[in-house]
Amino acid sequence: MEKTRSVRPIAVLLFIAIALTSAVIWSQSVKSVEASAAESSRVTEFVRPVLEKIVGEGNVTDHLVRKAAHFFEFFALGCELFCLTLALGLAGRRLLAAAFYALLAALTDETIQIFAERGSLVSDVWVDFAGALCGMLAVSLFYLLVLLIKTRKRRK
Repeated sequence: MEKTRSVRPIAVLLFIAIALTSAVIWSQSVKSVEASAAESSRVTEFVRPVLEKIVGEGNVTDHLVRKAAHFFEFFALGCELFCLTLALGLAGRRLLAAAFYALLAALTDETIQIFAERGSLVSDVWVDFAGALCGMLAVSLFYLLVLLIKTRKRRK
């Protein structure tokens, strides 16, 4: 008789979060050039005071904010993907699948922009993918830190 494995509830929630995050990312790509530019301008004015402290006064542009938004959207997706690999059991093939999904999501994002008659750039795929990988790395480092703390507590 085959052994059945149940999916942990947290994994189901993470699948839903990943689907919703992907939908939000892709819904941004469907917007017209005008709607996207207007939204970027509003966001730029909102974050300008904070970003100018980091990149210097007068260096905050819509372009910078758009690239940062792409990076952080995919950073969140990468965090969710790595958490899912933890929930399902950390394994090399699952990590590869998570990274592949992130790359596929980035390619899908740029492909949607082609059909929405917006500019599609290979460099945006790299920005998106880098954001996802950094999100995965951040969660993995946090996970390792938690493991280290737990291990030290057990030794005491």
